[in-house]
Amino acid sequence: MLVRTTPGNPIYNRYGVVSGTASAVQFPTGSALQIRFKADPDNAEDFFIGNESNQLFPLDAGDDTGWILADNLNKFYYSNVSGSAEYLYWWLQV
Repeated sequence: MLVRTTPGNPIYNRYGVVSGTASAVQFPTGSALQIRFKADPDNAEDFFIGNESNQLFPLDAGDDTGWILADNLNKFYYSNVSGSAEYLYWWLQV
Protein backbone atom coordinates (compact mmCIF):
# COMPACT_ATOMS: atom_id res chain seq x y z
CA MET A 1 0.00 0.00 0.00
CA LEU A 2 1.32 3.44 -0.96
CA VAL A 3 0.35 6.57 0.93
CA ARG A 4 1.64 9.91 -0.32
CA THR A 5 1.04 13.35 1.13
CA THR A 6 1.99 16.84 0.01
CA PRO A 7 2.35 19.74 2.47
CA GLY A 8 -0.78 21.87 2.71
CA ASN A 9 -2.74 19.74 0.26
CA PRO A 10 -2.79 16.09 1.32
CA ILE A 11 -3.17 13.54 -1.46
CA TYR A 12 -3.65 9.94 -0.45
CA ASN A 13 -3.26 7.27 -3.07
CA ARG A 14 -3.83 3.66 -2.12
CA TYR A 15 -3.63 0.68 -4.39
CA GLY A 16 -3.82 -3.07 -4.19
CA VAL A 17 -4.22 -6.29 -6.10
CA VAL A 18 -6.58 -9.22 -5.64
CA SER A 19 -6.42 -12.66 -7.16
CA GLY A 20 -9.33 -14.44 -8.78
CA THR A 21 -11.96 -16.32 -6.85
CA ALA A 22 -14.95 -18.24 -8.19
CA SER A 23 -17.34 -16.85 -5.56
CA ALA A 24 -18.04 -13.13 -5.12
CA VAL A 25 -15.78 -11.44 -2.57
CA GLN A 26 -16.21 -7.97 -1.10
CA PHE A 27 -13.27 -5.59 -1.47
CA PRO A 28 -11.70 -4.33 1.79
CA THR A 29 -12.81 -1.09 3.42
CA GLY A 30 -11.14 1.95 1.92
CA SER A 31 -12.59 5.47 1.97
CA ALA A 32 -12.31 7.23 -1.37
CA LEU A 33 -13.60 9.88 -3.73
CA GLN A 34 -12.75 7.84 -6.81
CA ILE A 35 -11.96 4.18 -7.46
CA ARG A 36 -10.39 2.53 -10.49
CA PHE A 37 -10.08 -1.14 -11.48
CA LYS A 38 -7.85 -2.79 -14.09
CA ALA A 39 -7.62 -6.44 -15.10
CA ASP A 40 -4.11 -7.81 -15.58
CA PRO A 41 -3.24 -7.96 -19.30
CA ASP A 42 -2.18 -11.61 -18.96
CA ASN A 43 -5.54 -12.82 -17.57
CA ALA A 44 -7.23 -15.58 -19.60
CA GLU A 45 -10.73 -15.10 -18.12
CA ASP A 46 -12.91 -12.07 -17.32
CA PHE A 47 -13.04 -10.48 -13.90
CA PHE A 48 -16.51 -9.38 -12.81
CA ILE A 49 -17.00 -6.27 -10.70
CA GLY A 50 -20.35 -5.83 -8.96
CA ASN A 51 -22.23 -4.09 -6.19
CA GLU A 52 -24.87 -4.99 -3.60
CA SER A 53 -27.58 -4.82 -6.30
CA ASN A 54 -25.85 -7.59 -8.28
CA GLN A 55 -25.10 -5.22 -11.14
CA LEU A 56 -22.06 -6.81 -12.74
CA PHE A 57 -19.72 -5.71 -15.47
CA PRO A 58 -16.90 -7.79 -16.97
CA LEU A 59 -13.29 -6.74 -17.39
CA ASP A 60 -11.38 -8.57 -20.12
CA ALA A 61 -7.59 -8.89 -19.90
CA GLY A 62 -6.12 -5.39 -19.76
CA ASP A 63 -9.51 -3.62 -19.43
CA ASP A 64 -9.62 -0.52 -17.24
CA THR A 65 -12.76 1.04 -15.76
CA GLY A 66 -11.40 4.57 -15.59
CA TRP A 67 -12.22 6.53 -12.43
CA ILE A 68 -15.57 5.71 -10.76
CA LEU A 69 -17.08 8.12 -8.23
CA ALA A 70 -17.58 6.08 -5.06
CA ASP A 71 -17.02 6.76 -1.37
CA ASN A 72 -15.74 3.33 -0.33
CA LEU A 73 -14.04 0.38 -1.98
CA ASN A 74 -16.13 -2.05 0.11
CA LYS A 75 -19.23 -1.19 -1.95
CA PHE A 76 -17.81 -3.40 -4.70
CA TYR A 77 -17.42 -7.17 -5.10
CA TYR A 78 -15.29 -9.19 -7.50
CA SER A 79 -15.15 -12.70 -8.93
CA ASN A 80 -13.24 -14.59 -11.61
CA VAL A 81 -14.00 -18.11 -12.80
CA SER A 82 -10.35 -19.14 -13.13
CA GLY A 83 -9.72 -19.04 -9.40
CA SER A 84 -6.46 -17.61 -8.03
CA ALA A 85 -4.35 -17.61 -11.22
CA GLU A 86 -5.46 -14.15 -12.41
CA TYR A 87 -5.24 -10.62 -10.99
CA LEU A 88 -7.24 -7.41 -10.67
CA TYR A 89 -5.63 -4.12 -9.60
CA TRP A 90 -7.42 -1.29 -7.79
CA TRP A 91 -6.58 2.31 -6.94
CA LEU A 92 -8.20 4.80 -4.55
CA GLN A 93 -8.00 8.57 -4.66
CA VAL A 94 -9.10 10.37 -1.52
